[in-house]
Amino acid sequence: MRAWSPIVVSLLLAGPVLAQSGARSPLAADTRLDKHVTVHWKKATLVDALKELSQRTGTQLAPDRALVDEPVMISATDVPARKVLEQIGTLLHFTWVRSGGKPEAPTYLLFQDRVARQEEQDEIDEGRRAVIAALEKEVDRLRKLSRMSPGDFQHETERADRELEDTFSKGIASLGSSPSAGQRVLGNMNIYAVATPVGRVMAGVLDNLTPGQWQQLLDERPLVMSTQPGDGETPLPAGAHDALRNATPQLPFPKALFRALGPEAEAGIGQAEKLMQEPWSRAQGFKITVRLSLTLGSQPVGMLNVSPEPLGVEGMGPLFQATGLNVIGSPSMFDPPMEDPMERVKRLSADPILGKKAELKLPPLQPQTGILAALGKSYRVAEILEEVEAAYGVHLLGDAYNKQAFSVIQPPNGPQPLYKLLDDMAGSSRRWELDGDLVRFRSRTWAHDRRSEIPTRYMRRWLALREKQGSFTLDDVAEIATLLRDEQVDSLMFSAIECEAKDMGDFILVTANRDPLRVYGTLLPAQRKHLVSGGTLAVRALFPYQQRALLNLGRAKGGGMFAMMSGTKSPRRPEQLAEGVLALEVQAPGAPANLAPGTPPAAAPQGPTIYRLRLTFPNGQKDEYAIPLSRVQPAATAPVAPVPVER
Repeated sequence: MRAWSPIVVSLLLAGPVLAQSGARSPLAADTRLDKHVTVHWKKATLVDALKELSQRTGTQLAPDRALVDEPVMISATDVPARKVLEQIGTLLHFTWVRSGGKPEAPTYLLFQDRVARQEEQDEIDEGRRAVIAALEKEVDRLRKLSRMSPGDFQHETERADRELEDTFSKGIASLGSSPSAGQRVLGNMNIYAVATPVGRVMAGVLDNLTPGQWQQLLDERPLVMSTQPGDGETPLPAGAHDALRNATPQLPFPKALFRALGPEAEAGIGQAEKLMQEPWSRAQGFKITVRLSLTLGSQPVGMLNVSPEPLGVEGMGPLFQATGLNVIGSPSMFDPPMEDPMERVKRLSADPILGKKAELKLPPLQPQTGILAALGKSYRVAEILEEVEAAYGVHLLGDAYNKQAFSVIQPPNGPQPLYKLLDDMAGSSRRWELDGDLVRFRSRTWAHDRRSEIPTRYMRRWLALREKQGSFTLDDVAEIATLLRDEQVDSLMFSAIECEAKDMGDFILVTANRDPLRVYGTLLPAQRKHLVSGGTLAVRALFPYQQRALLNLGRAKGGGMFAMMSGTKSPRRPEQLAEGVLALEVQAPGAPANLAPGTPPAAAPQGPTIYRLRLTFPNGQKDEYAIPLSRVQPAATAPVAPVPVER
């Protein structure tokens, strides 16, 4: 629970009065803040930024405890410290107040008042409504496709193939050209899914969902239909079993994809389809799972997944799921066209600041590593702020959430007006505005970004630990999953990319397996040791908070894309779970049956280790959650200094 000081509580209650009064800034009369400062931060947390400005001005400045990790970027040369502080508050919608000190030398606190907190929640709620509306539009489009005549459907397929071929010819980077680019690609590929017999069954399932089933999905609880329904599952719709039995599973990939990837891709897809056909033909029955996430990747983007699975077939779930439907709802993050584009160019060109033309003198491009190498020759926006300030004479300030890890700009070609450069820097993910001689950049999804931000100190600690050990232990990944909120877990990959992690696998694993990892993370050291030694734990004997963690198993709420693709088990009722027994099996190549989760990788054999968290029930049923961890040789590094980790 967040700790609030009495002064902050009183200020939160007084927030609306402060916000509406238009009162003079409390920083205005403090002559210490007249001092001119120069600051260049590619990414700085509020606590570090205010600490630096405190030292330069001799003024005690601090953020409220809840805001210490809020990240900003800035390039401001020779400006009054007061201006920097007030602009930070304006950018982030935070409020400055006096908070103790002496009358002649007060201290200052930056906090989020009640009005600003409600504004943040309103942004989250509006994003949810927009995602649902976008999903409804896409589902309606699929419904119309499934009812088209053969001739009209063929025409639509040819159109989709032409559009996809054009997209693939531009390369993967073109998918980031606008928020809807990726949605258009998936939408076109769903045309091919609806054309397959299996895909038509999936479309029919969506078409016949009841209002109650839609509400279950909107609550982000999976819907499972089965030939042999278990607890919490419903029977397959009439005719679905026979339709699936008579269908041949196909991967719904368009010809344009084959042409883009080459003949080897087509051959590989053909082999994968043959691999599916035999187990499909001997299935004991079929299961269809419908899942919905309204915040994919911690952003206001929805995914509705409808996937089939033959019963009695193990280990091929993700492959069969690829034969289903993936419906993406991505509401446009662009502002509505309030101004004619030509009129906007005319207006901005005439502005003495925004119309100024200059040429950037940028440092040589450094080769990108890891996933960022796919972005080609480009600069991260935060890396060129100082050069933009020098060329155009404006100061720049922006938020710096880890979601902006992919926010890059191509090297400009020759002189160009400032407004054009600002448009390129903002891209599709930010807005910009000019305030005097300062430009503010603000994320279009700032409320989602704020809640999903992972403190950089956390990620650096985890990466240093992995580098030292060679890989994470089960205790390590359980700590990550348990410490972070769902929004942060969904954002792990962005944070890892931002910190230039060499391998994403461990963080994808945490995202996909958060719930079983959190169950393990709640266990006390003695309980973990007991499981590792081959013992079991009766669920009834667990502490209440540990039982609550077990209740989340199978619910997959907020699980994101990776959790969806890894499959979903039907959740157990509390009374069922109470009868269960918890066990942990550890399978490591050439190792004893139960290798301790905290065993240093150097002492363990090389290769993946699979941890199986298993719940067994009196009727013989078992729920199993497999968590694979790779083990490699650790690097020869200095010990990792412990870093305090706070909620």
